[in-house]
Amino acid sequence: MRSQVKSDRVELALRTTALATLGVAAALVACTVSPDPDIGPRPSEDGVQVPTTDGSIPDAEPDADAGGDAEAGPASSCSAEDFCHTAVPAGQTLRAGWSDAAGIAWAISSEGAILRWDGTTWSVHASGLGSLVSIWGSGPTEIWVGTSSGLLHGQGASSATLTFTAVASLPGGDATPISSIWGTGPDDVWATGPAATPGYRGRVLHYTGQANGWSFDDASVQPIQYARVWGSATSGVWLAGTRNNSKNIPELAVRRRAVGANVFTDVALPGDPAYELDNPYAKLNTVWGVSGSSDGTMWIVGEQAFGLPGYVRGVTTDGGQTYTWTYTALDAKSVFLPNAVWGISANDAWLGGDFGRLRHWDGVRWKQAFITITKYPVIDPFYGVWGRGTDDLWIVGAGIALHRDLSKQP
Repeated sequence: MRSQVKSDRVELALRTTALATLGVAAALVACTVSPDPDIGPRPSEDGVQVPTTDGSIPDAEPDADAGGDAEAGPASSCSAEDFCHTAVPAGQTLRAGWSDAAGIAWAISSEGAILRWDGTTWSVHASGLGSLVSIWGSGPTEIWVGTSSGLLHGQGASSATLTFTAVASLPGGDATPISSIWGTGPDDVWATGPAATPGYRGRVLHYTGQANGWSFDDASVQPIQYARVWGSATSGVWLAGTRNNSKNIPELAVRRRAVGANVFTDVALPGDPAYELDNPYAKLNTVWGVSGSSDGTMWIVGEQAFGLPGYVRGVTTDGGQTYTWTYTALDAKSVFLPNAVWGISANDAWLGGDFGRLRHWDGVRWKQAFITITKYPVIDPFYGVWGRGTDDLWIVGAGIALHRDLSKQP
């Protein structure tokens, strides 16, 4: 992982440029639509676009979310592509969420609130819980929430009556930030996060439903600041975090525990093909979002040591036994900086980020989604994307929650 000074400097530069770009666009939105190309490769020096690693070259086209009729107000709470805007309780920055198969959704906020969607309305279910950063559930009455210092467990007779209590102690001794949670069921849950103490250290915790609660997985002894855990029934459990390589350069470490295995092993990922082979500075060193779709496709979004955003995509043709990986760089000059990814299949994925940008992958290119319901573009940052399919998708962020529910179409 790059130093904090460099991280702050790169992030400030990128976001300052993005803010300036957005400010100009906002001033002109009433009279014109500014072009915003689909996410794609950086142009070469002669202005010709370089194909992505999968061979596609996205078309540049007007911003799909730049606004509607300047004279008319919103005709509906849903956009032209069926993204419905839901009312979020005031003062809530939604970071992530999870939903069950019964239409109930949960979201957690930086302000320490757990919100529940009952199919019609968001309400604050619990509050005053400190900074909340992750959430996952195995069922309507079994929810886990990660905080900046540990874990909360939600249980109850029904979804509406869940009580969230702090897990009394977690292996490792000191407070453990839980940045990611995933599992296959109520007796197989994984949680991970960076250690509270400085340095490249992290926690990998496993819950099997036994009386002794959570256990410390051996992967924790690796000098890695774990940030994400995810997986699938066919590919196993995956971890992602940052460590120093043999040249003392921060790099993204991705590890996998295959189905039937007892240990995690390293997964080699490619770097940006625009640079020489195996250039350590051209590989991801920070992870922003991960996702594994039902068909085994993997998405890992982050930032390379050069400070440029990008993603690695893995595709399997043998049921999750092996993967072919490709790297695609994202344009650092764009106002789009991704924060979360959600993959449904190899040809269906969503990428949410700063300034209300929501992109859809159709198997060939990323395209901006139509999400606005007024003459003004959405400018709130998105931090979480999840769902149970293209027809049941949630995107949440700073005071905003969009729901795409195609079953509600007239």
